Amino acid sequence: MKIILIGSSGQVGYELQKVLNKDFKLILSNDLGKNSIDLSNPATISKAIEITNPDLIINAAAYTEVDNAEKNIDLSYMINSESPGVMAKEALGLDIPLIHYSSDYIFDGTDKEPKSETNKVNPISIYGKTKLQGEINIINSGCKHIIFRTSWVFSKRRKNFMKTILELAKEKKTLSIISDQIGTPTSANLIASTTSKMVSKIKYDSSFFGIYNCVSSGYTSWFDFARYIISWANENNISLILNDSDIIPIKTSEYKTLASRPLDSRLSNKKIEETLGIKMPDWKTCANQVLEEIYGK
Repeated sequence: MKIILIGSSGQVGYELQKVLNKDFKLILSNDLGKNSIDLSNPATISKAIEITNPDLIINAAAYTEVDNAEKNIDLSYMINSESPGVMAKEALGLDIPLIHYSSDYIFDGTDKEPKSETNKVNPISIYGKTKLQGEINIINSGCKHIIFRTSWVFSKRRKNFMKTILELAKEKKTLSIISDQIGTPTSANLIASTTSKMVSKIKYDSSFFGIYNCVSSGYTSWFDFARYIISWANENNISLILNDSDIIPIKTSEYKTLASRPLDSRLSNKKIEETLGIKMPDWKTCANQVLEEIYGK
C-alpha cells in the first residue's frame, strides 16, 4: 500500500512516519520538491496527489494555534476546512480512503459526560468551527474516510502542554494552571499506532470507515496534568526549580484567552476499542512513556 502523508512534520505526523514506514510505502508531501503541498494553495494538494497516485491519503496537517485562529480566521479555515475538502475530493476521484484528524474542540463542553461519536457538536471557537467544517467537507464529499477525533495531544516534539510545563518549571517558582477544564491527554505515538492498526483493517474491509474518538483512557484537568508532569520529573531527579506543590489551581474565568475552550472535552473511546479489539492505555501510561523519551530514561 502506497500512502501519502500530509503534515509529516507535526507531532502526529512524525510519529506516523515511525510506525507506517515499517509496513507501507510512505510518501511525505513535503518531500516532493516543486510539487510539495502548500495548504494555503489547494491546487498544490490536487497536484501532489495526482503525481503520487497513492492508495491512501493521511492528513495530519492542521492549524492548531487555538487563540491565533481567532485572528487568522481565513488561514484557519483554509488549512482546517478547505484543504481537507480538497483531499476528500481527490480521494473520491481515485476511489481511495482518506484518514483525517479532528478535535475535541468541536464540542462546547457543557454536557458532563464523555462524548461518543454521535453526540451533538457545537464548537465555541474559530478553531473548533474550522475543525468541524473539515469533518463536514470530508463526509459531504462521499469519499471513503476515517476521521479520528483526538484531544490534548502531546509528544516529545514540537510545542505542546507537556513541553511547555517542563520549560516553565526550569525558571518559575510557581505556576497557575486552569483546574476546571477536564479532558484526556493523548500522546501522538498512541494516535499513530492506533492509526496503523486501522490502516491494516481498512485495507481489507470497508466496513470500518467512519468517525472514531482516538484518545487515551481516563481523564484529568490541566492542573492535575501539570502536577503529574512535575511530580514525575521530581521523582526522577530532573533538575527543575518548580515542585508539584508549587502549582496553583485557577478557574477558566481567571485566565483570559482570545478563544473559548470547552470545560468538559472528554471523549469516549469505547467504539475504537470494540472495533479494533484493543484496550486504549490510561493517559498516565502515555505520559510516562513520553517523559521517558524526553529525558532518555
